[in-house]
Amino acid sequence: ITLLNPAEVPLEQEVRRQKYLNFQPLMVVFLNDEELKQQLKKDEKPQTTQGEGNFSALRGNMQRRSITSPCRLENFTITFHDIGLVNVVVPQQLNIRQCSCSCSHTFIKRRQAEANNHAKIMASASVYYTLQPEQWTQEPVQPSCVPIRYSPAYLILEHEDNAMELILYSEFIVEECGCR
Repeated sequence: ITLLNPAEVPLEQEVRRQKYLNFQPLMVVFLNDEELKQQLKKDEKPQTTQGEGNFSALRGNMQRRSITSPCRLENFTITFHDIGLVNVVVPQQLNIRQCSCSCSHTFIKRRQAEANNHAKIMASASVYYTLQPEQWTQEPVQPSCVPIRYSPAYLILEHEDNAMELILYSEFIVEECGCR
């Protein structure tokens, strides 16, 4: 079986294009994500018709994983004294931000630039696992919403001899989140 994304067929090079044109589709499946989202928002149980059992399992799984909660950056302010860093003088508090929510297959498809190739494959594997779990030796892990870009932070620390030190800590504040 060869999985082929028609959008990736190179049209500019005749030899490569001919190679792809030799593939004949075995099955073509069209899924309407908008219709699925509306159905999940209404909290209706999908009607299962004969031959649609696998797709109703997929809908239930996607509802549990919440396709409406994309990977995003949120504020997260820490107070250094509260976490045991009593030698931090300035700043006493800092918004270091955090990443939250999910990296569903639907979210990754819509915003592919925010996910690496591994996350894209793992999200697809999760969907196929949902459809036919008996075909798999282990369950694939859904990609996580994690920091992918940081900025530094300056902290002023007080040492035991009352000396002050300005230190630049790299990768301290989350600037961007993505699926990994």
